Amino acid sequence: MRVTAKLTQCIHPQVVGVAGHFGHWSPGMPIAQGKGINFNQLLPTDLEHIDKISTALDHCVEVRLYK
Repeated sequence: MRVTAKLTQCIHPQVVGVAGHFGHWSPGMPIAQGKGINFNQLLPTDLEHIDKISTALDHCVEVRLYK
């Protein structure tokens, strides 16, 4: 997926922060519709990355940044 990154002092420079929202999908909110991303698509969901007891996911993914 392609997104626009914004630099901030609030997030470490080696980390990518993603807000936990997908944008609004309600027909009554057309301004935000389709502007969010689903960061769950970036996470692998195989048994190597899921804790077998709590089913928690390993939230580490590799990203590439381009200017």
